[in-house]
Amino acid sequence: MFCLLDCDKFKKINDTYGHAVGDTVLIKLAAVLQRACRENDIVMRLGGDEFAMYLPGMPDKAQAESFFKRLFTQIDKISIPEMQGEKINVSLGASLCSDKDGATFDTLYHEADAAMYESKKIVGNHAIIYSDLPQAR
Repeated sequence: MFCLLDCDKFKKINDTYGHAVGDTVLIKLAAVLQRACRENDIVMRLGGDEFAMYLPGMPDKAQAESFFKRLFTQIDKISIPEMQGEKINVSLGASLCSDKDGATFDTLYHEADAAMYESKKIVGNHAIIYSDLPQAR
């Protein structure tokens, strides 16, 4: 599974609480992503408030949804005193594939990106798997 995610309303966080608090959000979010992933998974910051995760051996929708639930539970626990109780929310898009698919990185990235932008339409921590989008069927 390949995932793209970004922090919702990150510009507002920077504008309201300052860039130091924005940096703290990114650091805490990165730590949660690393803890949620397994030893052989890859977590990276692409820039700004956007992250990517590659989780090999997770081509199954049920496994992916279980992972999202665990991840969002951990994100909900992030507390930054300067944000006065305001929660961090992310939008996540995922592309599932197996070794047999022969999918390229470009395909996985495009699919995860399209799913992430659909996910942004829903307020709060939310994930969409590309194969669930109408145009993917």
